[in-house]
Amino acid sequence: MPIIDPGPRDWEPEEDGPCGLWPIDTECCSDWPEAACDWTTRHLLAVEIATDLLWRLTAGRYGLCAQLIRPCRRSCITPDWYRLDGASGRYVRPVVFGAQWFNVGCGCMSACGCGQVDEVDLPGPVSRVVEVRVDGEALSVGAWRLQRLGPRTKLLRADGGSWPACQDMSVPDTEPGSWSVLYLRGRKVPAAGVRAVSNLAAEIYKQCTGAACRLPDRVKSVTREGVTYEVYDPGTDMEKGLTGLREVDVWIRSVNPYQSTQPSAVFTLDLDPAPEHQRGAWDRQ
Repeated sequence: MPIIDPGPRDWEPEEDGPCGLWPIDTECCSDWPEAACDWTTRHLLAVEIATDLLWRLTAGRYGLCAQLIRPCRRSCITPDWYRLDGASGRYVRPVVFGAQWFNVGCGCMSACGCGQVDEVDLPGPVSRVVEVRVDGEALSVGAWRLQRLGPRTKLLRADGGSWPACQDMSVPDTEPGSWSVLYLRGRKVPAAGVRAVSNLAAEIYKQCTGAACRLPDRVKSVTREGVTYEVYDPGTDMEKGLTGLREVDVWIRSVNPYQSTQPSAVFTLDLDPAPEHQRGAWDRQ
């Protein structure tokens, strides 16, 4: 049976949660449709719940998010560009430039400075590049290539050309005078994670349909003939960052042994992002 990868649902990350559904190995799911188009609403809901739970229990460490950036050189910055968020549709963030505060509306991560014209640093981790557009036209795959140097990933031209030094942030990336990079950012869910989310989704689906499942309930064991019930509190596992399913919890413990709730990070408004080797332990792994 195949491994189904629904992929990111939206080009922008969710405000609080994973960007999309994790891949499902149908071998782990009893009577699970092999084609995603055959999934019912209950199948999708079970995968969504399992994905969200494991994303949180592993500190948001895994999963891919589609990210669109609009690179530009520092020398091309004009204060007017920072007020074009409505036209560009990009998120803004405050930075200090020339001793003044501005809300950055462009896609670069360093006050719109993306290094040299012949290479662009992509904020990572970078899984793969989906599309590169210049003047509104998508470049062929052979026109560019990725160069991975440790934790850093650079986008280089492979056709002898160079990247535009500046661009018009007031127009969308489908128009002349613009250029953009669309890529999947994050860490791919490993094989053990795929197996874990598949097992959890299968049990959630069974619980929803009323079938017998292995998810822990309040009553752990019952002995008739006057012997007392042994009561189990499912909240105990959740307090430990676990689900109650052995094969799922083994993976959670292996990748998040200290029960972290989110990746560690340091943010500052008036300095460039820290080098990769100085970032939090989760970001380096």
